[in-house]
Amino acid sequence: GYVGPAPSDRFVRLDLDGIEGERETRAFLTGDYGRITHGGELILLGRRDDIVKISGQRLSLDEVRTALARLPGVADARALFDDNGEGGRVLAAVLPTAGGCAAAPALRRELGRLLPEASVPAAIAVVTEFPRLVSGKVDRGALLRQIRQERIDAVTATAAEAPRPGTEASLAELWESLLALPITDRESHFFGLGGNSLSAMRLVSRLKETFGYACPAATVFERPRLRDLARALDALSAAASTDAIVAKGDDWMEEEL
Repeated sequence: GYVGPAPSDRFVRLDLDGIEGERETRAFLTGDYGRITHGGELILLGRRDDIVKISGQRLSLDEVRTALARLPGVADARALFDDNGEGGRVLAAVLPTAGGCAAAPALRRELGRLLPEASVPAAIAVVTEFPRLVSGKVDRGALLRQIRQERIDAVTATAAEAPRPGTEASLAELWESLLALPITDRESHFFGLGGNSLSAMRLVSRLKETFGYACPAATVFERPRLRDLARALDALSAAASTDAIVAKGDDWMEEEL
């Protein structure tokens, strides 16, 4: 039960038409999902709030939590969906054992060997405890805010040189919208900040919208640092301008002939 009034959105009116003596009843939404067999057996499949969709792919947060909990030095773990920014992302927190666990980047690399790329958390916070509700359950909202803040703090703490005006600054704005992070260092690494192939494809699309010319996807993967990608974009812009001038010249010559 609930400590205090139960949220109204957890109850629905359930139509029981066809059941003898019953028309309608008030039902509680448990958040579980399952299926009913032809024999009338109810099979529980999991929690609805543990299944999320990112760029059209369905992911199980429980699968991420289980994989994290199996890593050496991890006593317990939680995986959460963060809908900040474009596309959303998985974030996670782990409780280390008494002997401690690996740092977050190493944990992400290990998960990359166990899970599909889209399921690997964009950030993992190593915490001493999970925030709890009065009921004793993990306060998922408070934990999500904590991970978000630690993620931002880690980025701003290591900032060395700000993106330069022009292409670097424009590119940084795109990264911020995609990664839901402040981009304060021109040495920032797109994939090191939690980007993956899905967000890289969204970046390619946004680059064409912003700069007006196509950037090959391979360029993003080959030059994942902000300053290097900005330099590649400037080269692509110069090439596009040259092609436009040549095309104009060809048109003029055809008209003269």
